[in-house]
Order: sequence, then structure tokens, then C-alpha cells
Amino acid sequence: MPITLALACTALACGFADDAVPEPLLKPGDRVAFVGGSLWEAERRSGRFEAERTMNGPADVTFRHLGWAGDMADQSARRFFKTAKEGREHLLEHVDLVEPTVIFVAYGQAESLPGGMSVDDFEQNMESLLDELIKRTDRVVLVSPADAEPYAAAVRSIAGRRGLRVLTEEAVAKPLRSQRVAAAPIESLIREKNDLFFQRHRPQNETYLRGFRAHEQGNNAVEIEQFEPLVAAKDAEIQALRQEIVKAETE
Repeated sequence: MPITLALACTALACGFADDAVPEPLLKPGDRVAFVGGSLWEAERRSGRFEAERTMNGPADVTFRHLGWAGDMADQSARRFFKTAKEGREHLLEHVDLVEPTVIFVAYGQAESLPGGMSVDDFEQNMESLLDELIKRTDRVVLVSPADAEPYAAAVRSIAGRRGLRVLTEEAVAKPLRSQRVAAAPIESLIREKNDLFFQRHRPQNETYLRGFRAHEQGNNAVEIEQFEPLVAAKDAEIQALRQEIVKAETE
């Protein structure tokens, strides 16, 4: 897909009219954090959305997945042994680790399921979460859930009040696959990078490393940060491949 077409698709997904030319969704050197539940867990394993943004967007953009399967807008799935407040603190700790310039936020699907969360509670929790995220960056993009219209409507309403962009879940889960991505092994590199970062921000045996049993194996927590150069090296591989493909197209 040519870059111009990719940008057009992005504009349509964000709901902009033909006569309104929005600022680019991403800019060179951006650091992107994906915040939410199972949608980002699935994208972390596939790498498709990230691959399309990498190949059809600006250079030197890095992506970090902070999705957590089953998570809701109150971050209740992220708590260990305490209250949902701990889950919110856990998420914000991870966001601060990434230091994003852009944050994609996708909630509403899990909340719509039996035992989930009412629309009113969802909206309230989303607003309080966004209050925190916007302290980190004002470039926040919301993702509306599929097959959960009351919650999708709430997302659109929140975005309208705050002047935020909106993507649909379909645009993330099933992006238009460009020839650039189909012809390159970039998704594989992205998945490798995502697996390394997963070990960085969600290490196994968290309870022993940094939790209430840290007195037993907490000395091993120093190994967590050792994933940082590995992730950075994989980022460099991804950008090198991107540059190689772009250069080949101009020759």
C-alpha cells in the first residue's frame, strides 16, 4: 500500500472528513505505548498493526505493548493481592517506564461481558484513567470496542469531550495488509522484540522478584533491566529493515 493510501486509511479510521487534514497520527521518533486488555495481548503476538504503522508511518518510532488479558478500565486484572487501586498504580508504573509520546488506549470489550462493568462505571473509570495518562502526554488515541456498541458509544463520547482521536477495534485487529509488510519479515522481528519487552515489564515470578516474597529471590530482580539493551537492539533491527525496504523502493 502506498504511504498516501495508508495515511488516508488512518484518517478514515479516525473519523476525519475529506476536507479536514489531521496532524499525522505518529511523528518521527515517537515512543508509542499500547494500553488496554486482550486486544493488545493479541496484537503483541501477531505484530500486524505495529508492522503496518512501522512500514507506512514515519521512521524511528518505537512501540511497547502494555496490554493485559482480561483487563478493564479500572485495571482490576493487574492487581496482585490488593485492590484495583494497586492495578492502576501497576499500569502507570509501566507507562512511566516507557515514557511514551503517544498512548493508544483500548478498553470496553471485557467490560461488556457478563460480570464486567456497567457503561456508567466504564465511563467513570476511563475518565479517571485518562486524567492520569494525559499527565504523561496529550497525544492519546482511543480504540472503540467491536460488538459492544454502548461501550463504543461511551468511548466516542469521551473522545469528543476531550478532543481525542478514535480508532475502531477492527482497524487494529485486522489492518489493511500492505505489500510492504507482506514482502518483508518485519512481523517476525516485531514479535521477537515484543517477547523481549514482555519479559522486561512482566517478568515471571513477580511475587518473588518484587513482591512480598522478594526477601527470598529479590536479588534476581537486577536481571529484569538486562532486557533493555536486548529490546533496543531488536528495535534497531526493525528500523534497519524498514530503511532497507524504503531505500530499495526509491532506487
